[in-house]
Amino acid sequence: MAAGVGLLGLYAAGEDDYYGDGTTRWGHATKDGGEVFVTTLFVVPALIACVFVLLGFVRKRTSELWLIPAFALYGLSLAHAWAVLSLGH
Repeated sequence: MAAGVGLLGLYAAGEDDYYGDGTTRWGHATKDGGEVFVTTLFVVPALIACVFVLLGFVRKRTSELWLIPAFALYGLSLAHAWAVLSLGH
């Protein structure tokens, strides 16, 4: 999960081919004041990934039932962040 967030960061730092002048995908997504929105799309999956990593170090097992919606929210927010970085031209 943490690797997914890292790869999304690398994707965001990549050049947006639409412009051809060195504009990154992050720069395109945040050009009209969308910094808070796009940052939130990164923070949500990053926090969920951190919680999953920390739960791996806890000896006492937690209920898996609340991990299912957390994993679903992680996947949806990661996919939405990718879509925001890719679309909108």
